[in-house]
Amino acid sequence: MADLLQYPTQPRSRHARRAYQVRKFAADGGMKTSRTITARNDADATRQALDLADQHGAELWSASRLVGQFGLLDDPTAISIKMLADRSTIGC
Repeated sequence: MADLLQYPTQPRSRHARRAYQVRKFAADGGMKTSRTITARNDADATRQALDLADQHGAELWSASRLVGQFGLLDDPTAISIKMLADRSTIGC
């Protein structure tokens, strides 16, 4: 059966870009803005996020992975994000 399956074998282009999320926070800890950026890798995304952070606390996310934290934040808001399993409400 395995010989019938074909998997893509083309490597990812070195020019391919990934989507990252930059979240800026206000001084009280509330989220001020969220912006999607594209970058070649984490280092490129970090450089862009530092430019956007500009004296505010900011976090850089790649999907559910925290890439970096910049500015005035002492602790990250979260270290990962995942969907919770659907819980049954029977008997509530």
